[in-house]
Amino acid sequence: MLDSQQYQHPLIGINQVVSVDELLAAQRAVRDVYLNHDIKNYIVNLVTMSRQHPDVYLGASPRGALALYRTSQARASIAGRDYVVPMTSRRWQKLPWLTGSSLARMRGSKIFHPTALFTAF
Repeated sequence: MLDSQQYQHPLIGINQVVSVDELLAAQRAVRDVYLNHDIKNYIVNLVTMSRQHPDVYLGASPRGALALYRTSQARASIAGRDYVVPMTSRRWQKLPWLTGSSLARMRGSKIFHPTALFTAF
C-alpha cells in the first residue's frame, strides 16, 4: 500500500460518474420516499427504548433516529419503491447505531443489537 501510493493517491484516478445535478436530484428523490406513521413510531420507539434499556450504557440519539429514517428511505429508493415497508427499517436498523455519540454500548462485553429491545413489531 505504501509503495502504490508513493507518487499518487488512488482517488486521483477516479472519474466522475454522475453530474452534480444528477446527484442532487437523487438526494431529493430519496427525501420524497414516504414513511407511514407506524414506521415513524417504530423508529422513535426503538431510539427511546435504547435510551431506557437497563443494559444500554448510552442509547441512540435523535441523530440516530434520523439516520435510520434516511437509511430506510434510501434503501426503499434503491429497491425502486417510493415508500418504506417495515422490513426496510428493520433490515437497516444496525447501521445508524455505529455513528458518533449515538453509539449504543452494552455493559460488560456483550454486543448490543437494537432488536433486543422489542419482542415484536
